[in-house]
Amino acid sequence: MTLILDAGEGWFALGSTRAEGRVLAAFDRAVYVDVVAGTLALVGPSVPPGPLHLRLAELPAAAPGQQLHLDWTGAAHWRPLGLDAEALAHAAPTGFALLDGWTASPLAAMVDEIEAAHAAGGLATVVDRLGGRGPGLTPSGDDVLAGMVLVLALAGASREELRGVEHARTHPISLAFLRWAARGQAVEPVHRLLAAVVDGDRASVRRHEAAVAALGHTSGADLLLGVWLGLRHITAGSTRITHARLPMA
Repeated sequence: MTLILDAGEGWFALGSTRAEGRVLAAFDRAVYVDVVAGTLALVGPSVPPGPLHLRLAELPAAAPGQQLHLDWTGAAHWRPLGLDAEALAHAAPTGFALLDGWTASPLAAMVDEIEAAHAAGGLATVVDRLGGRGPGLTPSGDDVLAGMVLVLALAGASREELRGVEHARTHPISLAFLRWAARGQAVEPVHRLLAAVVDGDRASVRRHEAAVAALGHTSGADLLLGVWLGLRHITAGSTRITHARLPMA
């Protein structure tokens, strides 16, 4: 394999630095592979670090169904910035008031509907409403869920509540991102945004919000909508918070 830049937690969770993988989908910037423990991704250098990503200086040629021998021995272990759950909960009111990039999401008009679903049946009802909704590799509904679940996980929401993402009616690639969001991990720009929210640095919030907004076609705006909803739920006290640091795996 080509030069390895870094690998996310999903790769190291396999317990080995070698594996066989079957290509699920291949794109210009990412190759998604099915390994024994689930779905992971080989990505190019322009893609930010994340829990599913093995970042390479150059992507290998690959086609769906192809078997790949994967070896990430010696790869730098990417981990997201550590955030204190209580500090995030404390900063949530200021944070959600600062964010406005979420309004560009195709699902922004559903805010009242999403919040009503959460109030009526908790996260499981939101998952049922948004899972797999919209076009794209990661549908808009899944990206919104990922942002929301990430914030709730980092703020200490109960594991029982977060397990609701397992029932999202979507495809394996998107479900893999959702599962890691429930463990408190997403792509690096989202973590940097939340760290800026905790720090209360308005200029930094704006800068990192723009970086998230630039992800994908609408994925960034959808993630921001989810983050905004998560921060708003925390502010309203509508999720059970334990004020405990979430384990990385």
